[in-house]
Formats: sequence, structure tokens, C-alpha cells
Amino acid sequence: MDVNLTEINVQNYKQVIELCVSPEQERWVGTAAEAIVEVHFHRFFEMRAIALGNDTIVGMIVYETSDTEDGVFVWLHRLLVDCHHQRRGYGRAALKRMLSDVHALPENVYVRTKADNSVALRLYRSLGFKHITLIHE
Repeated sequence: MDVNLTEINVQNYKQVIELCVSPEQERWVGTAAEAIVEVHFHRFFEMRAIALGNDTIVGMIVYETSDTEDGVFVWLHRLLVDCHHQRRGYGRAALKRMLSDVHALPENVYVRTKADNSVALRLYRSLGFKHITLIHE
């Protein structure tokens, strides 16, 4: 699968802002516009568009890395795949690409998700993420 993580810039930010989630997912995932603002105020956050080989943007990811003598650790803050492009493996491919790009192992990823977000939990566990904090509301 030809999935790339690309910089968000003046040429593609409108495509990123237009990403949507399904109505039932809105309680789990904030908007891409909210993520852009959040990244602006957190200087260590990195944000990338999830793009197909033909430059079609299908999602976005926000993460933070820390390079230590024990390896690279990743804090995954947001993953959003547009509602029109879900269930095609793009989220999984994007997470694998991110791990490869930052040279991190899956067991060094930290993520928080709502306890009732079973789709996200299945994805993170299937990739070998060990540090999953469940948010109960």
C-alpha cells in the first residue's frame, strides 16, 4: 500500500481541514482544524497528512517523539482517517510508516483512547502497542 506521511503546507492544508469523521466517531476524534491549532501551541508535536501515492489526502496524524539511549519513544496524540476512506487499511499503514520514519518500535508507543473506542483499541493492540491508556467517561 502506497501511503506517505507528508508535511501539511499552504498547498494542502485545506484538504486536511476538510477531513471528516462519521457522526458516531465525533465523540472520539476531534477535527483536523482542532489538531492544526493544537500543534501550533505544542512545539514538540509533529503533524503529517496521510497521503496516497497520487497525493490524495485521506487522513492526518499527530505525534511526538523522544530519542533516548533506550530508543525512540512515540506519543500518539491523534489519528484521523477521513470517513470516506476508512476500512481500507490507511490508518494501519500510516502508523507503520510513522514508526518506520522515526525508527521506533511498536512497544515504545504511548497512546490514550476512550475505553469504548473498540476500533482504535483493536488497531493499536494489533500493531503491538503496549502502553494504551484508557479514558473512561
